[in-house]
Amino acid sequence: MSGVAVTCLLLSVAPPQQLAPADTPPGHVVLMGARLSTTMARLGEPFELSIVARIPPGHILYFPDTLDPRNGIESVGAARWVAEPIAGDSVEMTIVYALRSFAGGSLALPEPQLVLHRPAGGAVPAPGPGGDGGRVGRWADASALEPGQFTRRMILPGNVRVAPVLPGGQPQEGFHPRPAADVLGHDWSQPVLGLLGFATLLVLGTTGLAVRRTADRIRPWLSARRAAPLPPAQSPRSRALAELEAILALGLHRSGRTDEFYTRTVHAARRYVESVHVGCGPAFTDREIIGHLVAAAGAGSVATFGSVVRRAEVVRFGVRRPGAGEAEADLALLRDWIGQYPSANGQS
Repeated sequence: MSGVAVTCLLLSVAPPQQLAPADTPPGHVVLMGARLSTTMARLGEPFELSIVARIPPGHILYFPDTLDPRNGIESVGAARWVAEPIAGDSVEMTIVYALRSFAGGSLALPEPQLVLHRPAGGAVPAPGPGGDGGRVGRWADASALEPGQFTRRMILPGNVRVAPVLPGGQPQEGFHPRPAADVLGHDWSQPVLGLLGFATLLVLGTTGLAVRRTADRIRPWLSARRAAPLPPAQSPRSRALAELEAILALGLHRSGRTDEFYTRTVHAARRYVESVHVGCGPAFTDREIIGHLVAAAGAGSVATFGSVVRRAEVVRFGVRRPGAGEAEADLALLRDWIGQYPSANGQS
């Protein structure tokens, strides 16, 4: 007993069939009918393919748990089946495959197949109510059957219509990329295309000419700017003297802000000292700065700086308020001292 039978079914709109009991020919699967659970499936939503077949007495039926994917249609879980005994010790099998589609249009369904096998001696238990009674075998075991011991029946189902997701719900069966010539359009006239090309070249040429003229105008300015010498660096002594002149010009000592006048004057002198002696930073007090200068250059060279700094401390603490003339005289003393005290780099 061997061979392959092929059955074609049109399933897209097949109605449910009422199957009447009948005798089943030995050695063959009698396909009683097949149907879909819907006449129009939805994209991505499950639908069912049901197959009804009769098994003759003493035979075992093998069928796959899932169907191979085809045309974007695939199985959803394992097949369900129900076996019902009928007259003549035959069994009527209802096999249900849950499917879903990820493509739209009219699609050919996957192809189920049934394998019927008669064991030696026909030793198959009789089916009980609602069970197969040993009449259904594992699909993996079908490949081990010897040739001549089974009959294979191929089922070539028809198509199922799947509604795509489009506005209005209208199914469209063909979407094809348009060629480049069709995108441009077959009705374009060559004179129009030539005019567009000429206009494009004209715009590009005009833009390039404007850019070149602009570059010619600014090139001398850029060259002069690059060639202009940088201003000479100002020496620490020059910066200190300029700062003292700016403080004097503010007139703080003439407007009742003598303490601020002395504070700014001493800070300008200290910044000069810090540029000459790197170790004399802002963290040191005025008296510590004086001590550092005495140790470095001797008491005579810093006597003027020390006397002005001490008077400034008295003024800043509010003990004494000198007049404008005396304040200007102290600034002049610091200015003369900065002009004579040598800098670290010898600049003046």
